[in-house]
Amino acid sequence: DATSLNFLEWDRFSWISPNFMDDDIGFVTDITLQTPDYSASFVFDNSLTDKNGDVRSANLSVKGSDSENRSLTTFGKLTVKDVNGYTWYITPSGLEVYQGTTEMDISAEVGYYEYNALGNKVRCRTGYINCENYRVEVNPDTVRVLYNSGKVETFIRYSTDHFRNFYRTLLFTSITDSYEMTEEQEAALLADPNALLMTLTISASDEDFSENGSTKTEVYRFYKISSRKAYLTINGGGGFYVLIDRIEKIVADAQRFLDLEPIDPFAKT
Repeated sequence: DATSLNFLEWDRFSWISPNFMDDDIGFVTDITLQTPDYSASFVFDNSLTDKNGDVRSANLSVKGSDSENRSLTTFGKLTVKDVNGYTWYITPSGLEVYQGTTEMDISAEVGYYEYNALGNKVRCRTGYINCENYRVEVNPDTVRVLYNSGKVETFIRYSTDHFRNFYRTLLFTSITDSYEMTEEQEAALLADPNALLMTLTISASDEDFSENGSTKTEVYRFYKISSRKAYLTINGGGGFYVLIDRIEKIVADAQRFLDLEPIDPFAKT
């Protein structure tokens, strides 16, 4: 039937997935974004293990910095041993205590549940975990290490989930439609120093990328073609466009992450 051959008239947009960034956060090693006025980088540490020694992306730690001197390292995991020989495992949402390899119950007087700034339920502790040279305070939003010397370290407990919202902003960015140009037109656009709006580079590591395992790097470039549209190239290949306001949102959400401001990946701005 002729209706089964409609695909013969499809343009390029009908053949592709509009969501063009799809790397699993558990394999990403670093992200950089550059615009004419702003740049930011995010370096991932996905090597943190759980109490069994297994690597878990739930313990992800990310170090972010930008051209405006913002800097933030997310909280992945903290392991401490108290003065009684018990080992405490503190994660963004969890709190466990062990005597050797045996998990101990945390009584209602010592442990409690609370909601953090992002609205997620987390496990907290009443009072301090008393260690040899310091005390540890486990609150809904922060973990504080108070040293006997007077030094205090404060970890933002919800910062990993906060970064995941920024990463969702990247994943939810989508191609709007095809944009066909001649080779000459495309070459002129890509050579125009005033056209490039943003370069986004994402590297990921996975043993399946090659026979020996390697790092895969994707380079996304966005060039202005109108007041609303940006021509997209992925590793140099083009043919599609995204909306400029989405590029502006990526930059704004990178800044929101480093400022610990709320990020809504579903929002338009």
